[in-house]
Amino acid sequence: MKETDKFAATLLHWIKDILNTFGMSKEMTNKLDEMIYLILILIIAFVIGKLVHLIAVTFTLKFRNVKILSSLIEYNALRKLSWIVPPLIVIALLPFAFVGKPDVLNIAEKIAWIYFVVVLILSVNVVLSSVGKVILNKGELHDRPMKGFIQILQVLFSFIGIIVIISILIDKSPFNLITGLGAFAAVLMLIFKDSILGFVAGVLLSQNDMIHIGDWIEMDSAGVNGVVMDISLNIVKVQNFDN
Repeated sequence: MKETDKFAATLLHWIKDILNTFGMSKEMTNKLDEMIYLILILIIAFVIGKLVHLIAVTFTLKFRNVKILSSLIEYNALRKLSWIVPPLIVIALLPFAFVGKPDVLNIAEKIAWIYFVVVLILSVNVVLSSVGKVILNKGELHDRPMKGFIQILQVLFSFIGIIVIISILIDKSPFNLITGLGAFAAVLMLIFKDSILGFVAGVLLSQNDMIHIGDWIEMDSAGVNGVVMDISLNIVKVQNFDN
């Protein structure tokens, strides 16, 4: 028996003993024990998640002179990363909450897995943002369009996460869904046309060292002239002479 199974069995046995102590009938005990167990594992999962967050913050503060760790604190990335822990604990202990109820267990597990995937997407995107800030602050990369690369990674990871969530909902392999998306490639390319073109432009700008933050540019056709303030996935922000 796995350690998680032993813990779950012990917890359920402890709940039954307490209910029997209060004089609950066997029928009432069988109705309440699983509900109380579910509430307890949710509390335990989020308490452990909070402890993981506190430990991570304490450790990080000792080395906050490291730029990447300092950036993680600034973006509150550690808190979001700690959110990954509770759904994993719940998923491991959940089967004991719905013994003999496979349909209810299936729905509960889907909710837990979807929550995990959503939190994972948010966490990775925040980590990428914090890493991107460190990269952008480096002298040799400060004036390069690195923000666009970070954004395309965030878009790709979010897209994969959405595919996984859909696969969980319909009980299909995400690989089958991705294969099936080939038929909609043209539609997706049309929807994300600006982002794709912007990313390609960002690659060209970076490789050929064509434009930097702080450069003065003029585009008479669009009535734009001023200093380049930011270069992202598909936008170059320019501050005009009149601010």
